[in-house]
Amino acid sequence: MRSFADYLDCRRSQTDFTFRCLFPKYSDWDIAYTPSGLFKQKVNRLIRYTIGFGLMVGLVLGYLSGYRLQEMARSSVAMCLGALKDQASWLQSRVQT
Repeated sequence: MRSFADYLDCRRSQTDFTFRCLFPKYSDWDIAYTPSGLFKQKVNRLIRYTIGFGLMVGLVLGYLSGYRLQEMARSSVAMCLGALKDQASWLQSRVQT
């Protein structure tokens, strides 16, 4: 009969899995990325930073040129509502035919 310690020594036992889930170590989270995974991660990060930087520059330039954030928000909402209204009328025409 196997002892409890024998079950812990087995790397693929249910007991080992349970204890690893209950008491994780930092070494359990060491990740090895593939080159394509690293490339995708860097491209996504670059896109996020570029969009964030572009938004900040746009807000600053808009503020310096006289636009106010409230006016820009109103115009954005009006544009979105107009697009939604166009979509709704298109869908309604598709349903009626």
